[in-house]
Formats: sequence, C-alpha cells, structure tokens
Amino acid sequence: MIVTQWRIALAAGALVAATLLHQRVIAQVGERTFQIGVTGSTPGGRRNPQTTLNDPVVRPLVLALADSPLPVAEAEARLGPQSYTVSELIDIGLVKIVDGRVLLAFNYLSAADQRLLSARAQGYARDLAALILKERVAIESAARPLVRNDDGLRQLLFFTVGCIGLDWDGLDFTAEAGYRAGATVTGDTYAYTPWMKENAPDISRRGLYWGSHNFEAGAFTLTTFGDHHSLPRRGLPDAFQRQVNPFPILDTSDAATAAGRRLLIAYAPAMLHDSTAVILAVHRDKRTRPEISAATGIAANRVAAIVDVLKSIDVLIEQSDDLRTTMLVMTEDAAQATARIRAIVRDAMHDWHVKHYTTARADLSGLTAVTQATPFEVMYTEVWHYIFGYTNLRLAESGFMLDPYANDWRFPGFVPVLWANVLSKSSRH
Repeated sequence: MIVTQWRIALAAGALVAATLLHQRVIAQVGERTFQIGVTGSTPGGRRNPQTTLNDPVVRPLVLALADSPLPVAEAEARLGPQSYTVSELIDIGLVKIVDGRVLLAFNYLSAADQRLLSARAQGYARDLAALILKERVAIESAARPLVRNDDGLRQLLFFTVGCIGLDWDGLDFTAEAGYRAGATVTGDTYAYTPWMKENAPDISRRGLYWGSHNFEAGAFTLTTFGDHHSLPRRGLPDAFQRQVNPFPILDTSDAATAAGRRLLIAYAPAMLHDSTAVILAVHRDKRTRPEISAATGIAANRVAAIVDVLKSIDVLIEQSDDLRTTMLVMTEDAAQATARIRAIVRDAMHDWHVKHYTTARADLSGLTAVTQATPFEVMYTEVWHYIFGYTNLRLAESGFMLDPYANDWRFPGFVPVLWANVLSKSSRH
C-alpha cells in the first residue's frame, strides 16, 4: 500500500516535521527520470532513503549497479569523499555486498522491468477480479444497507474492496502467508522498504488504483485512495501536505523559507483534526456554520475558514447556507459489513495465490533487482501493487465499483473517505 501519513516528532527540543511517507520525488539522471519513495515510515535527514536516492552521486551509482554489479572499491570511488559510503547505503537498505561486489538490494524497477511487470500483472488481475466478481451478490448485499443509492454503493466498494481489502489487508495477508517480506529497514521510529521506478513515455500509471494517503484524527481517519497519475489529489489530507511558505517576510533565505513551511506543517495536524470534526458534523446533519460551531466547539471564525477550504476542494458544497459533504463517510455502524467484505476479498486473494504465485515468481525472475540481491519476497511488495492495482482497474471498468475517471466524478483518479478506525486494523504503511 502506497501511503502518506503525518508524523510530527520532537527532537533536540525543537519541533521537527518527519518525512511524508511514500512522498513522490522526481529524480533525474541525464535524460532519465525516476519516481522514488518508500512503502512505510522513514527517518528524517540524511538517512531518509528518498534523500539518499536524490543525491547527485548516489543516483548514477544506482544506475551503474543496475547495469552490472561493481567491485566495492570501484563503488566507493564513484561515491567519492563528499557523498555517502557503501556502508551507509547498506544501512539505508539500498545495496548489499556479495562476493566482494556491490549489488542492488531494494525495489528498483527500470522501464523494461515495468513493461514486463505490467504485461504480466494485467493477466494475473483478470483472474483475481473474476474471483471477486463471483462473490458480487454477497459483497453488494453486505454493503447496500450502508448507502442511499448506487453511486454511494460504488464509492463504498471502491474503498472497502480496493483499499481496505486488496491494498491494506492484501499487504497483511501476503506477509502473513510468507509471499511477501515486510519492511527491509527498521528502527525505533521507522520501518520501510525503498523503491525507485523509471519514467518513460509509454509507461502510464493512470487507473492503477494502488495508493492511499492517510491522516488519523482521533477515532477517524482521513484517506484518499487512487492512482498516482492524478497527483496531487484535491482531497484530505493531501491539501495540507503540499505546503509552501506563505510568509513573505521569511523569504529572505532558504533557511527562513523552510522555517515558514515547517510552521505550517507543525500546525497541519490541528487543522486536519478540526476539518475532520467539521465533516462529521455536516454528515450528522449540522448543515449551517453556526450549527457546526455549536456541535464541535470550534470557534465560528475557524469553522468559516475550514468550510471555505473544504468547499474549494469540493469536499463540501453549500447552497443557501445549507452545507453537504460530497465525500464518503463511514462510521462505526459499518464495521460488521466491512469485516464481511474484507473476509470475502481475503478468500479470493488466498485462492489466487495458491493457483498463481509460483507462476508469477517464475515469470518475474528476470526483474533487475531480483537478479541481483533483492529477494523476490521483497520485490513482491511492488509486484502485488501492480496485481491489485490492475485488479481494481478491472473492477472499476466492470461497473462493480466506482470509476474515478467517470465524467460526473468530481475527484479525478481517487476517492476521498472519512472512516472510523474500527473498520480496519491493518497498518496503513
């Protein structure tokens, strides 16, 4: 599951904003560009693998290693004295030394790798989607009492089947069953698996619904779930995560500008908590700003400011002072139905893996990182994303669940959701 979450930490007496999980950064090497990130939570600073992979010396070394492993001495020479050492790259989870040579040890996917993976995954996805659609009646019967109409049903299934089931519980299931390795690098406050994917004109991620961005606000979580073609998403928590410095007086230096951004990031959790309270109040039929303020205890001027922002990203609409939410809201009452849907999806995943995992492992044994020092179980984090991403695309195309690119859908490429934490115990990283 491709995830972004907010984590704020106190370090050395100062407020420090930890990195955003799986934040996409475009790394460029000559004419080649890459998306880089992590599945999981990362440390900050120099040990953040995204920082490392953006280093102008490390990036060319990774590409050289992808072509052919290098002797340790040559790899150290390429890094030079001002960059990272091979030992540091090992600790960060990017390389290993095998028989005196440095090899890739993380989820690196060249353009050719992705073409192979995409072609194979589309075939795998047809079978997995078919297993889920066999249970369409049972799934829809569980979900329908929670919604008012077919549009609501399609949204709910996109989230419960595609995100909670195939993504979050899918990552749990594949790890529990031994198909997939967990985080490759762990510490007291972080656990992650880094990845790097090459961009190419013929590689599209449109419709690969495989990524969630999340913020936990008390007993509820704000989530956007969709593809990575449509980034940035006009939803929550995303709207509060793309911060720029709003203080002209702090534009005097890079350090001051960064300070302005950190100030916004530090206060973003409070704004997201209040936004959650406002959305819940509207969902519970508090339709005017004074009613929302009275129900939430949030000052009227803050409610007004929050409502204006939520209207600007289409999360709320207002007609004659009457507010309504456009996003899916799932409360504790949905727990039983969600558990039933998750169980059906898990059975389908189990049956698919029993039949296809060994074949998939053989089909994909030629992936660059797998031919070096990355076990297939580690690479399966990315492989599974392609499989369930294409499965979600097929389920959307079949009409079983929402098509986020339908002409009348206001959030292209994703679905925004506010949901009660009791609906999913899976870790969202």
